[in-house]
Amino acid sequence: MKRSLLALLFAAIGAYLIFEATSRTPDFACVPLPDHTPLATRHGNDHWSDDKLRVFSALPDGVIIPKGWQAVGADQVTQTCALFPRHQSVVFIKPEFWRIDTIKDAKAGVDIRRIALKSTSESDLHTIDQRIADTFTNVSSVFPLGFTKAQKAVPHDVLVTTSIAGDNKTDATRIYPAPGPNLSSLFYDLNSNRGEDLFIHAIAHVYNKQRPRPEVAPTEDHLPKVEYREFVASWAELAFNHDHVYLRKRVNFLTRQNKLLTDTKPDTWPTYSALKAIKGLPGPFGIPPQNDPAAIEYAHYYQSPLILLAVDGLLSIYAPDLTVKMILQDIHKGKSPGLLSSFKTYLPLRYKRIETWLNGTAPIPEKLINRGLIRLHSGFNEVPH
Repeated sequence: MKRSLLALLFAAIGAYLIFEATSRTPDFACVPLPDHTPLATRHGNDHWSDDKLRVFSALPDGVIIPKGWQAVGADQVTQTCALFPRHQSVVFIKPEFWRIDTIKDAKAGVDIRRIALKSTSESDLHTIDQRIADTFTNVSSVFPLGFTKAQKAVPHDVLVTTSIAGDNKTDATRIYPAPGPNLSSLFYDLNSNRGEDLFIHAIAHVYNKQRPRPEVAPTEDHLPKVEYREFVASWAELAFNHDHVYLRKRVNFLTRQNKLLTDTKPDTWPTYSALKAIKGLPGPFGIPPQNDPAAIEYAHYYQSPLILLAVDGLLSIYAPDLTVKMILQDIHKGKSPGLLSSFKTYLPLRYKRIETWLNGTAPIPEKLINRGLIRLHSGFNEVPH
């Protein structure tokens, strides 16, 4: 009898403490959701409002939780208010339409929750969960120190927005909440290789930008940490997308744009729409880039991954027991001061050549790019399941 009374007493105390934790007045300003205004960004809608999902641009204050809705990716949640990370979208879901499951196979170093519509088929859920697990497992292998104890305290949510806004074929028919330390999204069709690339890129930024340890974003002369982060994230797209036919086409496309920008012909320029504006800028186009969207686009998503592929090609000749992935792992362990320093250490006689690629004064050799790509295909970057 005494034991039963004690159990009831402890249960009551526990319930009270939970109530106190969730119903307390938040220690941050809390404002109502703004009016919904449609907004399509580069990859999809960053504003969305229907009976299942509400997405708004990042807000500096906490947001009053609409009655019957649940916050996704928040830093702090009380009974009435949610505070989201800076720059990350404000997201609410109507719980009756969604299922939330923990991804158990991801060696991520942090709890991963997948949030998908209940109408999603079991087959698609399996594909989604496998992609999430593989991506976190592969990307985390480049960051051996993982997350700090404090960084592990909040789970990371992956929101699946595929098909909610339409057929996903244009920005207007995709939903792309701005990612952050607590939120990423799968927003392309599940069979889209480019969608997989963008997810890999976003997860690399969880480790080196959104929840960074000091080691994972070194700053060197001529290579600020913002540029280094993009080197790693854009390389990861190529290293961990295992559709070899797609990768060949993707690398050919990147290589073609690099050739058009670095040849000596005055009337040849990149053909891709996001790079066309670069024609009006003075060259050469190097890293770090000029403060212009087209130059930044080129440096981050074309030049950076091609340089690392070509460096892997050089390593295959002059240091065959070493790979770019190993260099990145050492940097992220704090065993190397940075990427340029590593190039100088392991390829001292080739560094002047690498500098011309960094400066944009010479095309990145296709033969070396292909050697690096072959290395990726040969399993150097695979993580065993």
